Amino acid sequence: MNMNKSILGMTLLIMVGILLAACASAADSGPADQEPQVSPTEKAIYVAPILLDCQGEGPQKCMLVKENPEDDYTLFYDQIEGFDYEEGYEYKIVVKEEQVENPPAGGSSLKWTLVRIESKEPVPIAEEAVEKTIYVGPELVDCVGVASQKCMLVKENQDDDYTLFYDQIEGFDYEEGYEYELVIKEEQVENPPADASSIKWTLIWVESKEPVAETGAVQLEDTDWVLVSYMDQEIVLVEPLPGTNTTAQFQDGQVNGNAGCNNFFGGFEVDGHNLSVGPLASTEMFCGSPPGVMEQEYAYLAALGSAASFAIEGGQLVIADSEGETVLIYNVAEPKSLTGNLWQVLSYNNGKEAVVSVIIGTELNAVFDEEGQISGSAGCNNYSAAYEVDGEMINIGPAITTRMACSDPEGIMEQEMEYLAALEMASSYQFEDDRLILLDSEGRRVINYQLARTFELSETIWYLQNYYDGGEEILPTLDGTEITAYFDEDGNLTGFGGCNNYSGSYQVDGEKIEIELGPLTMMFCEQPEGTMEQEAAYLQALDSATSYRILGDAMVMQDGNGQEVLKFKASDLVGYVWMWLEFLENNDTITQPDIPGNYTLEFHPDGVVNLQADCNNASGSYTVQGSQLDIEIMVTTLAACPPESLSEEYIQLLNDAVAYVRQGEVLFIDIMMDAGTMKFFPQ
Repeated sequence: MNMNKSILGMTLLIMVGILLAACASAADSGPADQEPQVSPTEKAIYVAPILLDCQGEGPQKCMLVKENPEDDYTLFYDQIEGFDYEEGYEYKIVVKEEQVENPPAGGSSLKWTLVRIESKEPVPIAEEAVEKTIYVGPELVDCVGVASQKCMLVKENQDDDYTLFYDQIEGFDYEEGYEYELVIKEEQVENPPADASSIKWTLIWVESKEPVAETGAVQLEDTDWVLVSYMDQEIVLVEPLPGTNTTAQFQDGQVNGNAGCNNFFGGFEVDGHNLSVGPLASTEMFCGSPPGVMEQEYAYLAALGSAASFAIEGGQLVIADSEGETVLIYNVAEPKSLTGNLWQVLSYNNGKEAVVSVIIGTELNAVFDEEGQISGSAGCNNYSAAYEVDGEMINIGPAITTRMACSDPEGIMEQEMEYLAALEMASSYQFEDDRLILLDSEGRRVINYQLARTFELSETIWYLQNYYDGGEEILPTLDGTEITAYFDEDGNLTGFGGCNNYSGSYQVDGEKIEIELGPLTMMFCEQPEGTMEQEAAYLQALDSATSYRILGDAMVMQDGNGQEVLKFKASDLVGYVWMWLEFLENNDTITQPDIPGNYTLEFHPDGVVNLQADCNNASGSYTVQGSQLDIEIMVTTLAACPPESLSEEYIQLLNDAVAYVRQGEVLFIDIMMDAGTMKFFPQ
């Protein structure tokens, strides 16, 4: 009985305690439909479900806090007094904020004390989630994921190159024109949908957001500009003449460049997008080719001098006059590179204080490779030498050459020795448009090179120079034979094997090529001796080719073992409409047409030649063997041209053509019986 009374008493005491606690709680919290009142020294904050590594007085773990739900979390380096934090939960808490008088060095001037916990919600955190720092580039670029889209550029180390990021960073509000440093959470995505990423990035916080200039932005200054349109004397925006490389460079208040014939220079001033140029001065050469170049130069310099404003639109420089009319449009010039190009010699210092042109009928060239070797043809022999570059300084060592002796044309061996000596004189180099200039230690020019035109595989007639005979040698083609290959754009291959015509098909993938030979005519040729054996070896080598490489006007084919099996040279006649500039007779008499554009010559890959002879048109055939050229005009109109016309003389001269040579953009055709040389320039 006493025991039962005791138990009853204890039960009553517990119930009374619960009721009293409930009343106290109700009194503290107020009505259920009202938010708790926060005193002026109190504030509500949110605490993230993870701790992060941070650096205070030393390495430590920091909470992530924010005051508004829509804000990003920021690091909190201190403690919240009375708050027992547990990872994996997102909190809303009320804290009392107090000023700390005389805080210790490195300590905070604010103190937070927990008042109460408003909410504590569990947040699942994937075990594989990791934090990392990434950098985001200042522009979006075109990319293709499931469809065309814009991608961010990201990297994990500052020294790395940016890579495309095809997804989104959850919670990250990207703005172009800024480079970001972000801390993100990386999680594995289980069973991602097709074409979606298996990794998810979520923003934790933005470490930095720095404005930068637009990546790849083109500026007026420190850019090499090449002219693409100009206002001519008829007040019409036109393209510059073919064969003229008209340029401008703006730097440090000075503008200079080439106007098509002469170099020019002068001052300029910029105020925002306002531009004033001049006065301009130039060298005083006269250029006769191409026709109209001097008129173009005058109009170009006048347009440049009228500049009042500029804009850079789509990578182009657009210059307008005071009326707002566009007078000049430029593109950014292609970067110039010493290596990876074929350079043809135009002139060189012969060691007698004179810069002389290359002998007609000879070709001197150079290729600078990435491994520090220069090689090429010295006119008769091939050569190679070591070279070193330091900035614009260059040092070329003694050359090693093959041991051939050539007697034609006269002076070829002397030219070779002088050219190789000039190479060793080089001390520096510079570019002028599409030319490479080597200079000696005194700044004098020792060799002038022209960048050789680079040919395409298709729509070019390729003339065989050397072939692999299946043994251990690369042989030159027999004298008196011509072997050709022509790859059209539809995948068809045709050519002449030295005796028979052949055909076939081809496919290319980058520099890989697959050739399938087809029908072959069945002629037998006795002369020159070895023609049939050469043809058989050529066709076998062609059939074995698996790759090709083109440098300038030369093409090399290799088989699957990397063995060089064929070397071709591109036709330097096809692909142009040639204008007749003059005929220089051997008695120094010069004949010039009044209008070069009325006297043209066009060679086609199928051996057909077309020409305009003033008021008449004509056509015929041509053949080429090495430098030998034979033209046969078979059909011509019979219009009566003006008395001063050179129509008949022009046709007769071409019928008497015996040889040709191409030097840079100029074509020279020799006329039989040593009558003289015709000179042409591309239209």
